[in-house]
Amino acid sequence: MGDLNFEFEWEEEKDSLNRELFLDLWESLIFSSEEKYTMPKSVKHKECTFDHILLSKFSKFEPSYIKRVGNFSCRSHKGEDPKDIAKDNIVRTPSDHLGLYGMIKIKEAEGE
Repeated sequence: MGDLNFEFEWEEEKDSLNRELFLDLWESLIFSSEEKYTMPKSVKHKECTFDHILLSKFSKFEPSYIKRVGNFSCRSHKGEDPKDIAKDNIVRTPSDHLGLYGMIKIKEAEGE
């Protein structure tokens, strides 16, 4: 769980995590209309998703909720737009990556 510092699509990372064994709560629960990144675009980098909450596909749990957190300007940058990082590379949020807050629930038994 957390800041894994890679994207699943990177060729050199394909063997780092068996996607047949785990699901990513972020990918499973976000809507197509939502911004999908957890690291916003900056002068140096494209927007991407380095942050994940992983859950075994074989566990007794299932994803129920997820949201990005920390997408606001810190007190020292009050009133500034966090997305301005794309212009000047100044991180205005608590971190250069946004956090994820997720919840899981116990799977209901089949037939219930």
